[in-house]
Amino acid sequence: MAAWAWVIVGVAGFVALSAWILYLPLHIELIVDTAAARRFQGRVEGLFGLVKYTINPLTKNKPRPEKRTPGKVSVKTMLRVLGTKELLPAVSRLFRSIFRQTRMEGTNLKLKIGFDDPADGGMAYAAAGILNHLWLPGRFKLEIEPEISDHIAFRCYLHTKVRVRPIKLIIPLCRFVFSKPVFRAWREWMTA
Repeated sequence: MAAWAWVIVGVAGFVALSAWILYLPLHIELIVDTAAARRFQGRVEGLFGLVKYTINPLTKNKPRPEKRTPGKVSVKTMLRVLGTKELLPAVSRLFRSIFRQTRMEGTNLKLKIGFDDPADGGMAYAAAGILNHLWLPGRFKLEIEPEISDHIAFRCYLHTKVRVRPIKLIIPLCRFVFSKPVFRAWREWMTA
């Protein structure tokens, strides 16, 4: 075979491997706990658990050097960009299409609520029971524990898992980036 044929085979193999890697699902896990010192934690896993990245905002990372910004952006400029014709509907379409491409694997919400009056806590507990059995889907679990005290108390624990295939996000992102409202907003940003 000629040398150019090997180049074509190599490029085609690279494209096929990249498409396969982008088709593999990413598992995103978010944890929010108001009672813990670490209130937010996230984890992203891909390639069957071989690649893992943990987001933990309270861990000490290496200090990053300060970046200098060439110019400050005024509030007036930001409002002009956000006021661009049809930009907000385009952003909402982007979020809807991204949300359609994600699959919720499970969500667990635990609330510990205390009111001044114990009867109010009982009513919240009863409403949560009705919501949990009649209205909420099977992958969403809501647990409310009443806390009897003389002051108002609120503690929340949220644990959710989401699965997304990155290759399914390429078309919505390209549709958003190459749309007229984004070009108009970019023009407004550059002329400001």
